Amino acid sequence: MNMNGSGRHGSRVPRRPSWRIGWAVGALTVLVVISAPVLTDRPAWTEATWADSESGNAAFGTYQVPAPVYTSCEATGLLGLNSTLTIHWRQPPEVAGLALEYGRSDSSGLLIPLTDALLGNVTTTAVSGDPGAYTTVVRVGLLGGLVGGSKSMGLRYSLPNAGNDWKSSWMTVSGTWYLLGLGTPKCALQQ
Repeated sequence: MNMNGSGRHGSRVPRRPSWRIGWAVGALTVLVVISAPVLTDRPAWTEATWADSESGNAAFGTYQVPAPVYTSCEATGLLGLNSTLTIHWRQPPEVAGLALEYGRSDSSGLLIPLTDALLGNVTTTAVSGDPGAYTTVVRVGLLGGLVGGSKSMGLRYSLPNAGNDWKSSWMTVSGTWYLLGLGTPKCALQQ
């Protein structure tokens, strides 16, 4: 017998853990890692409330661009010469920041906005002593009333740089002149 009493000859060889013990330790480690989130406390659900006593509110609405308001008109021209269409109208409230546009009828009767280059025959002036009242004069031309016919002029407001959706309806007035100036020129608001 040897000194350690094992009955074998030679020195004592330390025992190494078997592969089974290594596998068990690894499995236990994996089990602890996987179950740790399940076994730990989760945060409790919280219901939030406002502690501030301040409040606010808002309102909104739609905006419709107002149209000029027709008051009267006159078609003139002595013997069909130097014919004019004069439109008297009022500015509606709340037009600050809006632009006034002019239009004329095309062959199908639709109003086409006029550019500045075509406005040489159109002038609009404020009526003295009557805030918000205006007069627009359209010169039909030297011979425009002589040959007879009609002319339509429209006025509307638009919101500058807002596209085609922000325009009022047209206030349209038509004037009629008779051939060779026979008959009295007429004008009327088109509905």
